[in-house]
Amino acid sequence: MMLARLFGSIKNLEYSDILSTKEKQKRLSICNLCEYFRKDFIYLFFFKKKGVTQCSICKCSINDKVLFEKEKCPKLKW
Repeated sequence: MMLARLFGSIKNLEYSDILSTKEKQKRLSICNLCEYFRKDFIYLFFFKKKGVTQCSICKCSINDKVLFEKEKCPKLKW
């Protein structure tokens, strides 16, 4: 379960599940202004991936989260 939260679950994706570039940019701009936005991805408290953005609430990679239509912001901002 912990690995699924860290790396995401495997999904059966269809092309229709992926958002348009315009919608992804809109979500990213909202995330960039959020107080829970992290510039570096942190996992297991001490490993850090520099330059990979992360939501500090759900611990997801923001770049992956904004890509799919069914994903939701944990604070319901989008």
